[in-house]
Amino acid sequence: MSHVRHVLAVLLLAPALILAGGGVASAVPAGEITSIMPTSGPTAGGTTVTITGTGLWSAFGPAVTVGGVDAPIVSSGPVGGALQVVVTTPPGAAGPADVLVWEDFGYQRYERATVTGGFTYTAPGPSITVTGVSPATRKPSAAPNAA
Repeated sequence: MSHVRHVLAVLLLAPALILAGGGVASAVPAGEITSIMPTSGPTAGGTTVTITGTGLWSAFGPAVTVGGVDAPIVSSGPVGGALQVVVTTPPGAAGPADVLVWEDFGYQRYERATVTGGFTYTAPGPSITVTGVSPATRKPSAAPNAA
């Protein structure tokens, strides 16, 4: 009966591998992010980003972080021979941010693929305030002659 429990534990943790001493290691080869579109957006977050890659499939669903913060998943699924994950960027500091795709088991995550600096947060530009208009009035122009 003990043998059955060990086999069942391995099947339930797949694709993880139980190591001697109770440790766990990933048995799934790393994936590859082949495309991130767009590659930049405002520091406020809210940019819809499409991440495409190979070897990113997850039986439990992928998770994505941008700059170390969870990015809510809008959709994910196969497209051709690749997996496409659409996320909404969280707020972040201006500058480059790493994009990571994880295999999410709910209680533990395994990194599948990373693009260092794969998304750049852009700071908002200066705001322009109109404080007055000169001259304050103008003469109406004559209407053009109709032919």
